Amino acid sequence: MKRLIIALMALFIVSCSEETLKEDIAMPSTPMLTASSRWGVVSSSYIRITDENDRLNNIIATLRKGDILEVLSRESDRENGSSGYWYEVRAGEIHGVVPEGMIDLYDSREKAENASKQM
Repeated sequence: MKRLIIALMALFIVSCSEETLKEDIAMPSTPMLTASSRWGVVSSSYIRITDENDRLNNIIATLRKGDILEVLSRESDRENGSSGYWYEVRAGEIHGVVPEGMIDLYDSREKAENASKQM
């Protein structure tokens, strides 16, 4: 038993040497994912996507219920006296903003696609 304890202590001492292994680990590049990365599905009959700089007047596209959007960010609309939010979205080549309440949010494209199929 003493020999076993001595052998384990010797092994422990040898394994605690100053020499450390340095390996370069190359991580594969992936698209940036954040907690705010989301997907949306149009929940209204249709929505107007407007220009980010002219939210109330410059309509750049119209989408229908069930269309899938990538949600890029969310901004407060307090500067216009509202307590709501605007979502910056992308749908293919279309890039603009939509007001909250017009889309349902999902944390993956797969979930958004499944919800879209059920609408």
